[in-house]
Amino acid sequence: MTKLTSVQVSNKHLLSFESIFDMWRSPIHLAYVADKNEGRLNRFPNFIEILDEQEKGLDQDIVSPEGHETHYIGYDPNGTLCSLGLDIVQEMYPTKEVIPTGGVYYPPMSYMGWHTNSDFVGKRVYVSWSAKADRNFFRYKTGENTYTDFDKAGVNIREFTLTKDPLFWHCVGCSTQRFSLGYAVL
Repeated sequence: MTKLTSVQVSNKHLLSFESIFDMWRSPIHLAYVADKNEGRLNRFPNFIEILDEQEKGLDQDIVSPEGHETHYIGYDPNGTLCSLGLDIVQEMYPTKEVIPTGGVYYPPMSYMGWHTNSDFVGKRVYVSWSAKADRNFFRYKTGENTYTDFDKAGVNIREFTLTKDPLFWHCVGCSTQRFSLGYAVL
């Protein structure tokens, strides 16, 4: 059974991630995001109902494990921001190979639908920054139970393992601004 773990890191690592997210939150970067994603800055005030409805489809195999609805702004196609954090995560896992898996900007009232990433299994570390505490969340299923892990304000680091059996279903919901960097730890 897959377990979500909050990762404890040194102040040095937290400050390093804070500076990456400070850069990402700068007006220049956000203007670039808006320009490259014109027309995709959608808001979904009912995103919690959408995720709840999707969750009902998990048991009926209506939702694809690999595919998910993308109602967020994918921003880091070249891995630039993830690469900036790569050294930090590599320092956290010195005996492992660490690969950036992507960066995502979530505007307020956005979400990433239920999915499993079962096409690339293994340990994952996600580093996110949220504007406000208890407003954005990472939701996942373990067996029949669904858990919601709310972000605190600032940097959040989570670790979990993706498997094919059982599948690790998870999603993200955001009522405030959120940035996320993902890494595979092999």
